[in-house]
Parts: sequence; C-alpha cells; structure tokens
Amino acid sequence: MDAFFDRVCGRVEEHFGPYVAVMDHVALGGERHTLLAFRRRCDFLGVLEGRVLPSVLNVREPKQASLQSALDEVWSSRVLTWREARTAGVV
Repeated sequence: MDAFFDRVCGRVEEHFGPYVAVMDHVALGGERHTLLAFRRRCDFLGVLEGRVLPSVLNVREPKQASLQSALDEVWSSRVLTWREARTAGVV
C-alpha cells in the first residue's frame, strides 16, 4: 500500500504542484480511512494543509462514472466568501 500511495502522491504533486500558489481549496474523495492513511503518507499534501475541504466526496468505486459524479458534485457546489464588515472610524 505504501508503494501505491507513493506513486499516487507523486502524480498529485506533478499535477497540482504548479498551481499550489493559486489554489484556494482541495476536495478529496474516497473511503475516509484510506484518505487518512494517504494524507499521512503523502508529504506533498502538507503544502495544501488548510485548503483541504472537510467534506469528502463520495467515490465508492474507482471507475470513470464515479469520478464524473464527483466532478459534477464539486462543480455544483456554491462557494461563499465572507468578508469582515468595517465601520467608518473603527479600526
């Protein structure tokens, strides 16, 4: 399993590494225990700490239809940005 995680981690770094500076959030999908083990094994994910969304996408079977469904779920999400209101004269 470690060898598999290492290969996957390398691919994640290869694909996401160039975009780390502009990525706001990362969504993970799959079985929760597997994801926890992968996050412990993949040092690159430490660079993304704080940007990994707490909810996990439902990807039960690693097949094309499941991946497409996960993408549809991400793109159908609503993103809200909260900005602190400032009152004139108050710092």
